[in-house]
Amino acid sequence: MNVLLPKAPSLGISTIQTRVRETLSRYSFHRKRVLLLCEDQTRNAPANVVYPLIEEAVHADSPLEFRVLFATGMHRPLTGSEVSRKLSILPASWQSHDPRLTRNDVNPLVERADVIIGISTTAPHAVAGFSGGAKLLCPGVSSRRLVMYTHQSASSTSIGKSSNGARQFIDNLEAELDREKISLNFVMNDGEPIALCAGTFPDAHKGAVSYSCLYHIQRLPRLDGVIAHVPPRYSDVWQAIKAVYHTQSVVRDHGTLVITGKFSEGLGPLRQYLVSGYAKIMAPLLPYIPSWVHPSLAASQRMIRGVTDRINVYICSDELHGCEWKFLRRFHVYRMCAGEIEQMRTQPHYELHDAINRALLAKENAQ
Repeated sequence: MNVLLPKAPSLGISTIQTRVRETLSRYSFHRKRVLLLCEDQTRNAPANVVYPLIEEAVHADSPLEFRVLFATGMHRPLTGSEVSRKLSILPASWQSHDPRLTRNDVNPLVERADVIIGISTTAPHAVAGFSGGAKLLCPGVSSRRLVMYTHQSASSTSIGKSSNGARQFIDNLEAELDREKISLNFVMNDGEPIALCAGTFPDAHKGAVSYSCLYHIQRLPRLDGVIAHVPPRYSDVWQAIKAVYHTQSVVRDHGTLVITGKFSEGLGPLRQYLVSGYAKIMAPLLPYIPSWVHPSLAASQRMIRGVTDRINVYICSDELHGCEWKFLRRFHVYRMCAGEIEQMRTQPHYELHDAINRALLAKENAQ
């Protein structure tokens, strides 16, 4: 059984260019400090199409300054080559946000800006209900304290719900930021842009959510097994765990969820916490997150524990390596080649768990 999302026609580059130019033409950048907030490499808005148009429009109006700030939140910073791929060119002035260096609520570049332009993607999200919009500001470019506050309310039941505590806090923060703000909010489907909602942050996000509800959410009966393939841009397990949040609800109790992907960066930011006994650190979590614990990791641990107590979760990849994987104690982690993963997909769902166990047992005996 394959579950496919509804298809929608791509906007096309010319349509995107026309809408972006029309939107930017309504604003003045003359003698203003303009800041572009852009999503990072884990998102897939067509920033490479949009950025040259923004740079052209801003510079044509003689701004006081123009900077690019990547809303990385707690993700790792981008490399120069990743920036070039993301935007199609390397900006003269760019940097990745670092919450450790943000003393006030938001990045100092946001505080000094006169005009803020945002490029984001909207899809169901475990904490905010839906990603995109003002999420660029929090947790994208906010302080560690604000990131922690929003992630305390993380719950698997927030996914696909536009009204929840975390989203309300994020939107209130955006409303209190007295700056001229422009949002270019995309909705993607199968890697292609199907909607661009432009305007104020609240209006653009509301429009994007309506498209996301239509094309990203399907109601399914409970299944015995689900295989979720993680896109290459999720290069570490911390990002890949999102697939658990998004698919676990359709797996029956004691069923099987298989997450497959490359994970070329291994555990990613999880490494330092797991190696230092993170499982023990997180044991007393509830209801508050200690200040010395990474908030995103705390939220992940709380949600993942509830999932792995209910179903069997396997992480399979042909690039798993190193002893660090032994620290993922709540998952079944195995190195499997692409052919073996593809073979699992041919099994009926009610046989999936047994098929995986047989394959893994054979590999262990061979070793």
